[in-house]
Amino acid sequence: MISFGLVMVQIAVEGGRWQMVPAYLTPLVLTAYFFLGKRKEGGRSRVTVSVQVVLLTLFLLVSSVLPAMLPVFSFVKPTGPYEVGSTVYHWVDEQRQEKYSDNPDARRELMVQVWYPAAKGSTEKQSPYLQNASEMTVAISSKMLELPAFTFSHLGLIKTHSLLEAKLSDLESRYPVLIFSHGMNGYRNQNMYQVEELASHGYIVLGIDYAYEAAATVYADGRVAMSKVSTNLTSMAKYDEHIPLWVDDATFVLNQVEKLNRSNSKGRFTDKIDLERIGMLGHSFGGAVTVQMMKNDSRVMAALSMDGGFYGSPVSEKGLGKPFFMMYSEETYNKVMTSYDDIPKQRGGGGEPRGV
Repeated sequence: MISFGLVMVQIAVEGGRWQMVPAYLTPLVLTAYFFLGKRKEGGRSRVTVSVQVVLLTLFLLVSSVLPAMLPVFSFVKPTGPYEVGSTVYHWVDEQRQEKYSDNPDARRELMVQVWYPAAKGSTEKQSPYLQNASEMTVAISSKMLELPAFTFSHLGLIKTHSLLEAKLSDLESRYPVLIFSHGMNGYRNQNMYQVEELASHGYIVLGIDYAYEAAATVYADGRVAMSKVSTNLTSMAKYDEHIPLWVDDATFVLNQVEKLNRSNSKGRFTDKIDLERIGMLGHSFGGAVTVQMMKNDSRVMAALSMDGGFYGSPVSEKGLGKPFFMMYSEETYNKVMTSYDDIPKQRGGGGEPRGV
């Protein structure tokens, strides 16, 4: 009875998920073993008992391994002095046609999530890690990692520390801005731990879903823009082709930030954004976008590229003239050094090869 009770508690508190199916069956298996394993006088043979114990042990191992490998994890609580709020915008750039649409009237649409310092004592609902989780988990499983669509369905059960539609903190008159760019076939929430940490220390952080080149973008009306980009782009030239779209998207988002500062429907960010302190950070291909934005947009004053490259137009040998930090994991750095030995190195501000 205890095991049946534990199953019900887990489903009620955490939510049912496929990784737990063997565990859900454990009470039934144990009950069947107890009743069907009974014999008349003389009991079971030693061989039979040994086989049954081995099979039961293997079953229990499978029951525990799957949830351990694919857990419903918790994010580390942000360390900054601020609570974290979050809101989502659906912005349409009326000046640009959507190149991925056959409809000539279709305009470029972006979903942008904002994390920001929230007022103390906010009691709003916790934001899920993935809004529109069913669509996003299919995209993450199949598009990003080429696994069965259901593999990461449990991500829909994960909560963050962000509070939906919380009030902006009034402890500062203005807050600096950071734009986060995900990698190719990534998604705006992929660095959740990082954006929440930054917001808790007083930054307004905007994460962009680069529609049709993100794993998936779910618009406000429920339409889904699945990625139309191969997960196996084979050359730097292929990556270069995608830079203009992302740079135009990031430029458009910065324009919208300026509009938010002038006026927004809820008044949350009006005159609260420090437009003199704007930076960018990006992962992988998103890191390459930060380089181009530093070059092309005077509003971006500093940038961080995490495992990114130098795709797009080359950077001057003199550098960018602004604070720029290139961060590589050891694995990626070694890959860069070995993969491009035979390619003429078109160097950027940091003196590294263009591609990653």
